[in-house]
Amino acid sequence: MTSSSSSPSSHAVELFVYDLSGGLASTLSKQLVLQRLLDKEIDGVWHTSIHVHGKEYWFGHGMQVGIPKQTQFGTPKEIIRMGETQVDEALFQTFLDEVHSRFNVGTYSLLEHNCNNFSDECCEFLVGKKIPEHILRLPSEVLGTPFGAAIKPMLNVFENTMRNTSMVLLMIRRPPRSTHFPYTTHFRSPDHDHDHDHHDHDDNDHDDDDDDDDHNDDHHHD
Repeated sequence: MTSSSSSPSSHAVELFVYDLSGGLASTLSKQLVLQRLLDKEIDGVWHTSIHVHGKEYWFGHGMQVGIPKQTQFGTPKEIIRMGETQVDEALFQTFLDEVHSRFNVGTYSLLEHNCNNFSDECCEFLVGKKIPEHILRLPSEVLGTPFGAAIKPMLNVFENTMRNTSMVLLMIRRPPRSTHFPYTTHFRSPDHDHDHDHHDHDDNDHDDDDDDDDHNDDHHHD
């Protein structure tokens, strides 16, 4: 009798890189370099997310997850392959539970504690690597320059957008053991919950009316 062993399955980990400025940062920085107001060009205002287990994870309005390349950020400007991980989805969810106290709606800051910090910690956990340094150090390089002052209003808009996304996803929660991962395919607006609660209230009212009708019928038969 022969025995065989199989190695743990591995999963590709990718870093999705988006330019929140849509090319504006690059255009403006080139002008400032020509005017000698900036030492080097800034290619973009970077937002990053992690693509693993067939899902895209990022930090903004809390920790969120969505269908890869179908989020509000559009198509990534660059996709960086970070490596392979043997961390399965359940263990990754445990990690997300553990870092929730540091990555939630209240702790988000575009310049000091943002999506790139989240992506960096995820990559270190999954593959033991940090994301590219130029993405992480962008805020410190930019803030003290004329370029930083020029784009400050734009950065404020970006921060408000990230904090208050008009189309938000179900927040990351650890799924019950007996069910599949429940929150990867549906976007919903903040009004959805309110409307849903309203309908539930109406349904309860109808149930109460039905109970009253049943009671009246019983009284009539008596």
